[in-house]
Amino acid sequence: MNFNECFYFSTVAFCASIPIVYCTHIRRPICTGSVFSIFFFIYSFIAPLALIFRSTIDEYTGAHHVWDEIVPLYDFNEIRWAHIYYVTFFLAWWAGYVWGRHAETRVIKRLQREPAILFPNVSLVFAVMLGLIFLVLIWQKFGPVLRSGISVYAAKATRDAAYQLSTLDKAAFSLWGGAILSYAVSKFSEHKNGAPSLWSMKGVTILAVAYIAAGFIIGDRSQMIVPLIAAIIAYDRLVAKITFTVKTFFIISSLITVNFIVKSLRGENLQELSAILSSEERFNPTVVVSAVVLSVESFAAYAAMPFFVISNLGGSLLGKSFAYLAVSILPRSVAPFRPVGTFSYGQYAEMANLVGSDRGYTMHFAADCYLNFGCVGVIVGGAVMGWLMGRLEKKSLQGRWFWLAAHCMILGAIPYHLRSTIEGLKSVIFEWWPVPFFVFILIPMFYDWTKWRLNGGLMKGRLA
Repeated sequence: MNFNECFYFSTVAFCASIPIVYCTHIRRPICTGSVFSIFFFIYSFIAPLALIFRSTIDEYTGAHHVWDEIVPLYDFNEIRWAHIYYVTFFLAWWAGYVWGRHAETRVIKRLQREPAILFPNVSLVFAVMLGLIFLVLIWQKFGPVLRSGISVYAAKATRDAAYQLSTLDKAAFSLWGGAILSYAVSKFSEHKNGAPSLWSMKGVTILAVAYIAAGFIIGDRSQMIVPLIAAIIAYDRLVAKITFTVKTFFIISSLITVNFIVKSLRGENLQELSAILSSEERFNPTVVVSAVVLSVESFAAYAAMPFFVISNLGGSLLGKSFAYLAVSILPRSVAPFRPVGTFSYGQYAEMANLVGSDRGYTMHFAADCYLNFGCVGVIVGGAVMGWLMGRLEKKSLQGRWFWLAAHCMILGAIPYHLRSTIEGLKSVIFEWWPVPFFVFILIPMFYDWTKWRLNGGLMKGRLA
């Protein structure tokens, strides 16, 4: 084993020991630290294996050849500094996370004494309503295509503008997921003797299956997986602590399988789906796991950092991504100069000559921090992100239902945001949090205000 291999494996082993030791210390395997670490490893530490064990990796996937279109990589020496920056971001994130979340054990006991949620079925109404709105939007655009037996993803792959999901379509899908998570939190909070009612579980399951079916139809894994992971976190927090048992293995295997199905079969004719699933060559455990862990998204997102390091572009944006994050909140009628996509990814695409490519690429969040402020951006960006997520988890442990739902959504969105730019954070506020905010904050506030007004009116009447 040469120096590069020793350096890689020792640093990765050290990073892996941090969540293991921390989760063992707090006696909770499912937390922000463990979920973040799992996906960070997939998108940041798996890719170098393609350079260390190139011939072996080639037997399972050719996804790493996406590098040939961004920055050709053939040796670990070319990514050593990129690896150091990814490790630095990870360590800075953990420092900020532990700092932001340090009183977990004391607070978690108070979660059991919180009162019942007001109007728990309101979230069900939102889930059904938003689901119908999304289906109507999809049917209006893709109805003729579906009737002819062609999948929505196959139509999207044609790059025809008429078959691309609009911002409204994606927002409706995300809002629907937020409503499903809100319903899950509402029902899980009503559990008795450690388990929710059978009807509650049936309702959550039916909505989850409908959401998965819709995600398969449109071929969107990144948004589909968010509320599913969030619901599992909510179950762990409110119903029963998830431990590493056969049930846990089944849940994880199911999520990986769903991820694989949507990734690999989304372009197939829907009438041939059952035949493909029954094909042993296409659908076996090795292929399923490698399709998730060794996915194109992992290698494409990873490549942004070595490209910036090799091109000496660290700090070249000077924080413009944050300015465009603020501008992106404004409607285009007010800010017509807004780019169609995200600003930093647009710059990356131009630098790497990816504009007009038939393949869609992603950009690692840590790479965007490096592109804006260099090494300082990696350290500060990781620490601030970890601190905010730690504070959010701490607030969720204090029994506030909105913060619990918001925290679960953030954990579900980790895979998406690690492969997104800084500007991508706006989707949390405008797509994933609105329904929980309405259900758990605005409606109770309106109820309390109405009750206060009525009581005030009665008192005035009595005094008169």
